[in-house]
Amino acid sequence: QLFNDAKQRNEELAVLNGLSGELSTLSGITNISDSVFKYTSQLMRTSSFFLCLLDEKQLEVSFPLVIDDGERVEVPSRKANGNGLTDYVMRTNRTLFLPNQVNERSRELGINVTIIGNPTSAKSWMGVPLSIGSRVLGAIVVQDPNEENIYTVHQRDILITIAQQAAVAIENTRLFLETQKFKLGIDRTDNAVFITDPNGVIQYTNPGFEKVYGYKNEEAIGKTPRILKSGMIPDDQYINFWGTLLNGGTISGEIINKTKDGRIISIAGTNSPILDDNGKVLGFLAVHQDISERKKSEE
Repeated sequence: QLFNDAKQRNEELAVLNGLSGELSTLSGITNISDSVFKYTSQLMRTSSFFLCLLDEKQLEVSFPLVIDDGERVEVPSRKANGNGLTDYVMRTNRTLFLPNQVNERSRELGINVTIIGNPTSAKSWMGVPLSIGSRVLGAIVVQDPNEENIYTVHQRDILITIAQQAAVAIENTRLFLETQKFKLGIDRTDNAVFITDPNGVIQYTNPGFEKVYGYKNEEAIGKTPRILKSGMIPDDQYINFWGTLLNGGTISGEIINKTKDGRIISIAGTNSPILDDNGKVLGFLAVHQDISERKKSEE
């Protein structure tokens, strides 16, 4: 028996490692959902399975993947109304393990059972939150409409591990998409946008930076914004400028800068610190608009 248990644990570990490796290569919620289902199916019964995502701003729950009686089905998004077992899991950020007497035990918890898919009722039900710390992204649920005690405590723990891996992959995908949207926006603007590290060394410039200042990306990377100094701004103004940024403040206003070819230009700029969740400065973001022509027309 000990040998069989050890063999089973090794097989489970291999499956979990396979999931981890595959998730690290995937992008897109659909691909992640399919991968999670594929590997979960190797470890427990998944004839009724779904992965849902919570939009906290819209208070909406979407269903990227629903498997009902072994078949993929489409389930429309719905409002997160707080009712049902799945909403309980997401609202409390807690795993809910109901291997039997699902309706009775749900009522004891004050939960109204909401069916996802076609089964009239679940005989076994298990839901695990998809979460990063205290922030809930959604949930993974497996259920069986025909038999009780299908799922074990050990399988519950496995599903928790799977959900942890899936949550990281989903969060990475969301961050990537947000970054792509941000990059698309700053790539299209004619304004100069650049990012520095905490020491003020330029790490990124957009195409608009070359249009405004004349420096190609590779020429600016590794330099500091001193390459833009016109010599017309007092040093104490720069000292106050950096002091405000380092203390987490934002600077907006007009400044006189210099291009690569030595032209003096008027800039309307916004310079902001990039902060982590604890308020630590990770770097700085600057957006500079060339307003030289406007200034000339005002003279």
